[in-house]
Amino acid sequence: MLANCNLINPSEPVPTYIQIDSFQFKTINPVLTGTARQKINSAFVYFDNQLIGAYELPARIPIISTKTGLLKVAPGVILNGLNGLQLAYPFFKTDTITVAYQPGTIKKITPSSSYYSATLFKWQEDFEGGNTFTSVTGDTTLNRTLNPSEVFEGGASGKLYFKAPQQTAQVISTATFTLPVTASYLELHYKNTIDFQVGIQVSYDQGGVYYEYISGFKPKSEWNKVYIDLQKFASNNRGLNYRIMIRADLPSGMNSGYVLFDNFKVVSY
Repeated sequence: MLANCNLINPSEPVPTYIQIDSFQFKTINPVLTGTARQKINSAFVYFDNQLIGAYELPARIPIISTKTGLLKVAPGVILNGLNGLQLAYPFFKTDTITVAYQPGTIKKITPSSSYYSATLFKWQEDFEGGNTFTSVTGDTTLNRTLNPSEVFEGGASGKLYFKAPQQTAQVISTATFTLPVTASYLELHYKNTIDFQVGIQVSYDQGGVYYEYISGFKPKSEWNKVYIDLQKFASNNRGLNYRIMIRADLPSGMNSGYVLFDNFKVVSY
């Protein structure tokens, strides 16, 4: 009877557990790549080239195997600020780690990553050397702030500030950049008390421009980082060059409000 029961209910294999709390992100040339401050909040995990799964960090990941193998860990980010959309970010290197067969044990690792060397940094604005945003419409604009309580890192950040009766602002980057039809993203840090939207403008070869607001963000009491997909807009709107736009409005009933920005960065291949 015991033998028959074991055939029907065979013992389950005991996993080797991998604990990942966070990634270490490195920059070799910060002048080229800009800030190293990223928001990697998930890991796409492969064992011997087979997908184990995507895990929100921190995570304890079971690896079921009877031999030593290679673990590949790809950094994941939230796409367009939408928590339900996790993306294996195509510009961050995957880390590879050898995992020994040790069933029942927990191995803690901290994968490392950096930008792939082929990454192109099309445009950056960290406000350290000035401010390349200018007003399009509205009664206030995005200015540079040196106030330490308002600066994310370095010596300066950008600040879009409203004080009633100021109500609306729309600003655009004066610097232009080109985009391919392949993967391209806008990275940025922000902290805000009012909603804001991020848009992109294309200038056509034949003349004329078109713009569209593609992402919106709610207030955050702490600095946050987002990764905004530009590929769809660029694929549908081929042109000579592109510029980033920001729009915000002071809500009815509020006497003042602000949006702080830092580390704008457009990346592509």
